[in-house]
Amino acid sequence: RIILLILLVQTTLVLHGQNACFSDCSKVMNSNIPFTKKLSILEGCTIPSFTATTLKGKKIDSEKLKGKIVVVNLWCIGCSPCRAEMPGMNKLVAKYRDKVEFLSFSKDDPKRLGDFLKKNSVDFEVIPNSFDLDQKFCVVAGYPTNMVIDRAGKVAVIFSGGRIDDKAPAELISKLEPTIVALIKN
Repeated sequence: RIILLILLVQTTLVLHGQNACFSDCSKVMNSNIPFTKKLSILEGCTIPSFTATTLKGKKIDSEKLKGKIVVVNLWCIGCSPCRAEMPGMNKLVAKYRDKVEFLSFSKDDPKRLGDFLKKNSVDFEVIPNSFDLDQKFCVVAGYPTNMVIDRAGKVAVIFSGGRIDDKAPAELISKLEPTIVALIKN
């Protein structure tokens, strides 16, 4: 039954085209596919269309991201692994700022985020109130969810979860940086 379900889900995703990947997310996430394989099904999928506004008032349109390498971080203040990995994301931003766009979607409201960011440094764009974007980006596996998007707007790598100790930044870097480097070279 599980093999049949996997084949059915994979066939559905292929038949509906790459844009169907995220729209069929709830079916995939509610299936009997092992949890560790669920997010990897989204690799190769075109990201959903969206528009958003950062805390600083910058308008973000997914159509204008095409042709760029983009790192997407979905998180919330109440998530310990999210907070623990932020120094790692800041290091990646410092290293690749000129070649990669870094976006973070937080489900927290602007006031709460503003208070948090006064005490915690982040060097990337933060988009508040991202509940609808969380659903579009299939954040049903939990926070943090991180992905690297290639220049064609397809997910190159996606993963969820993380550590809550001082090794969290290095772990995040080890998961994102190889894909970033490979995409920059291409």
